Amino acid sequence: MSMQHQGVFSMKSAPRVGLVVLLLVVASTFVARAEQYKGDKYRGHIESTMANRLVLLTDADELVEFIVDDDATITRNARPSSFDELEQGDYGFIKATRSNGRLLAVRISVTAPE
Repeated sequence: MSMQHQGVFSMKSAPRVGLVVLLLVVASTFVARAEQYKGDKYRGHIESTMANRLVLLTDADELVEFIVDDDATITRNARPSSFDELEQGDYGFIKATRSNGRLLAVRISVTAPE
């Protein structure tokens, strides 16, 4: 009987170890992306406001509609503001989350046109 040196890894286990490492890397990438996601961000001019809805003409020339509820944080000209004070032509950004297929504005920060 001959004794063979048994290391922690053998050539037979190398492919399995590589697969495990690959899966860990992929899983950690998904976790990192999930932790980084803090909502969608849009930049542009307010096209219209009505009831609890705001339409933004983005810098990419797309019209995007948002639902704005009472929990949204709104600033205009760097001061706390309300939905009623937003005006067509105000420029800024909107941070939103997706809820039931719609965009819900979380934070609106705009400046009035000069």
